[in-house]
Amino acid sequence: MGRLWVNGTEEGHACDARRRCAEAVSRSSVSKRYAEADASARRGIRTAARRGRTAPPHRAARG
Repeated sequence: MGRLWVNGTEEGHACDARRRCAEAVSRSSVSKRYAEADASARRGIRTAARRGRTAPPHRAARG
């Protein structure tokens, strides 16, 4: 990461785009809420239950 690529190969392009996308996602408050719910689900805590809501277990926590 952080390597300068001049010829614009597919690998470099994909890596750069993926990194930029990851940065944008990490800055997004919506994805932050998703990531928080995902982490809580992994710990066994239902964020939906804390809010007084029941979430279907098949519903993905991210995306």
